[in-house]
Amino acid sequence: MEDVALASAGDGHTLAVKIDGTLWAWGYVTITDQNGEVNFTQYEPIYIMRDVLAMSSGFGHHLAVTKDGILSAWGWNIFGQLGDGTTIDRNTPVQIMEGIMLP
Repeated sequence: MEDVALASAGDGHTLAVKIDGTLWAWGYVTITDQNGEVNFTQYEPIYIMRDVLAMSSGFGHHLAVTKDGILSAWGWNIFGQLGDGTTIDRNTPVQIMEGIMLP
C-alpha cells in the first residue's frame, strides 16, 4: 500500500489512513463490504471510510475520527467497548460522539 499517513495494528488486523484521508483495513476484521457482505478475513486492504484524521485498533474493535469531528466505532462489542450503549457487534462504523477536536 502506498501513501500511508497513519497505521495502527490490533490483534490480528491492521488499519491504515492514506494521505487522502481514506481508511483501509486488512487481517481479521469484521466489516461489511461494498456488496453488503460481512467479511472476517481480508488478505488485501479493504476500504472502510473517508475523511479520517485519526484512528486506533483494539482487540477486535476499531475507532476513527473524521475531519468533521465525528467519532465512529465498529467491531466486537461484547464488553460495550464501542461506546454505543449496547453489546451488539457492529460490522459498519457507527457514530459514537460528535464535536471531537484534534490538535
